[in-house]
This record gives sequence, C-alpha cells and structure tokens, in this order.
Amino acid sequence: MIDKEHLKEILILDELDRLENAFRSPFEPTGYVNFENMSVSSVKVFSYIKEHANFFDLLIEYENIPGLEEALVYMIHQSFLNSIEFISPSIAEVNEQQFQIYRAYGIFGVIKEWVKSGYAVSVEEISQQLIFIMKSSPIGAIAKKEA
Repeated sequence: MIDKEHLKEILILDELDRLENAFRSPFEPTGYVNFENMSVSSVKVFSYIKEHANFFDLLIEYENIPGLEEALVYMIHQSFLNSIEFISPSIAEVNEQQFQIYRAYGIFGVIKEWVKSGYAVSVEEISQQLIFIMKSSPIGAIAKKEA
C-alpha cells in the first residue's frame, strides 16, 4: 500500500515530467532555438500549465505543500543543465551553474505569478513575454528617482 506522502511525490514527479516535455518542445524540431526568431506557438509550457490548472493552482492555494515549488524549480534547472546550453557573447565570463539557477528561478517566478493572477493574461501573451525576457540582456541599469 502506498502512503499519502509517497503518492504525493509520484503525482508531482509525474506532472513535472509532462511539464518538462512541454518546456523542451521548442527545441524538438532542430535542437536549436534563436530567441530573436522564436514563435509564440513554439512555447508550449504555458498551454500545458493552463490545461492542467487544477494541479498548478496548488502552487497558490496550498503554498505549504512541501517540495512542490522546489520540485518545479529543480525540474527547470535540471532541464537547463541536461539539455539546454545558452549561447551568448559574454557567457564565458558567467558561471554556468549560477546562470542556469538565475534563469530557472526567473522562469519559475513568471509561472508562479501568472498562476497567482488567475491566468490573467492569455497563454499567447505570457508566452510572448517569456520570449522577450529570454532574449533581453541589459547592459546596464539606472537607479529610479523616488517619486
């Protein structure tokens, strides 16, 4: 007999395996993605999340489900480590592990805030925003003046 904790782990891992497939889908045709030319329709992760909203709503409704957020970030991070290599002129100067952690938490934050908003923007709009985010590389920053 499977106890509740083990069942929870199985359900989370199963859902995250399917999410990982959606996450990797833009790379399937050629193994390469140019963020400048990436189409909104190639981003499948948000469609998957919306179609499985009952599961992903658990990120908000039950924020204290031990391990759920960590498992999602870990899945994104492992996808980067195992199957995605970022290409950039300055990437040689950046610690790859730290860069991938930064990206994983960033993407997780976009997902969590979208879920928290009740999926306020369309799948197409949030997908477009992720593409904009992935291709943006600021070269500096200016402090905002207090209003």
